[in-house]
Amino acid sequence: MNSYQMQDPPEYRLQPLVHLATLLLTTKSMMSILLPFVSISLLLIGFLALLLVFTRRSVLKKRKKSFKVRNYDPDQATQEKLLSGISQYVGKAIMYDKEMIMEATNDLDELCKIGDSMYKATMYGKVLAIKRTNKDVKEKLSILQKVNHVNLVNLMGISYDADGDRFLVYENAENGSLENWLFPDSEASSDSLAFLSWSQRIHIALDFANCLHYMHDHTQQSIVHWDVRERNILVDSNFKAKFANFSTARPVTNSSMPKVDVFAFGVLLLELLSGKRAMETKENGEVVMLYKDLREVLKVEEKSVERLQKWIDPKLENCYPLDGALSLAALATTCTQENAQARPSLAEVIVEPIGNVQSNLNPMIPTRNFWTTFFLEPISQGTILHELIHKIEILTMFTCTEKADQIEVVDLFQ
Repeated sequence: MNSYQMQDPPEYRLQPLVHLATLLLTTKSMMSILLPFVSISLLLIGFLALLLVFTRRSVLKKRKKSFKVRNYDPDQATQEKLLSGISQYVGKAIMYDKEMIMEATNDLDELCKIGDSMYKATMYGKVLAIKRTNKDVKEKLSILQKVNHVNLVNLMGISYDADGDRFLVYENAENGSLENWLFPDSEASSDSLAFLSWSQRIHIALDFANCLHYMHDHTQQSIVHWDVRERNILVDSNFKAKFANFSTARPVTNSSMPKVDVFAFGVLLLELLSGKRAMETKENGEVVMLYKDLREVLKVEEKSVERLQKWIDPKLENCYPLDGALSLAALATTCTQENAQARPSLAEVIVEPIGNVQSNLNPMIPTRNFWTTFFLEPISQGTILHELIHKIEILTMFTCTEKADQIEVVDLFQ
């Protein structure tokens, strides 16, 4: 049986096709708009991923080269916390692995030893000095957080393990300790020909005075060293003084504490002047204190100049400004007064007597204003040595020329 079936008009049958075509055109248009953004986003994500991978590899490589990541005990974690606060001057201190320390020092070989518990080591092509200690270094690191000065030895990093071994890694001072240079015949010295010129001695004194002044007056809280002596002063390749060993350093709690450093600084000046130790024992067993010995030398004003010339280090061979030597001796005597409150501060010390020292092309010739005045008025009044100096205004530049057995002083301003 034939059934009748109504058919849609042609225009109705075309509508789905038109709708589909319209949809395709719209989608294509949207894709053409979105495609650049999608492409850029994918490229950006890929770039960031590559950058992250590269950065991570670089950090891991640097860590692997510098130190090994280790598990720390609670006390060691405290050490790391202290390290994080150390100033930018001392650099970002590294936690070295003990195995690296032992390898760099050939298992603490005596041939690497450069002092009491100090070892010379080479790590990644750089010469360093490593100090071994079994003491708690937290207080020392706490002090180092507060100091930032060119005349302080740079702490590079530390090593710490559960066995109690602690190693402090410092920059190396190529010329060793001041003790080696002042006392070349001592057991601590390896060079019997070591010699410091007048200019070098003055600059070392200036460096050290500036460093102590910084510690006393420009740190929060003020710090005293309390172990000022020639073995704790190192000398780099340019003969710049570097202050080391903060094992006894501590914050200032009263006004008398800095005066201990001032006294020790005065003794150091005497050692630089005389080439003698702060305390020596004569053949008859008598113990001679250097600061008391100088007082005896300058006791009689009429003969003080001649006596001082004999007392000064003979290695200098009279190649120094006599007035400058008198000023330095007087300054040292003032710093070593037995009454602590009568001693000057380091700020007062460096204003005139040492602060005017400047280098010259000829190391034997100080500048015209080497010492323009002696002490600040409050310090100079009431001192016996003030009469010796007669308020020096300008000192004559000079050089030494050797003629037979005598030294001729030549005035360069004539």
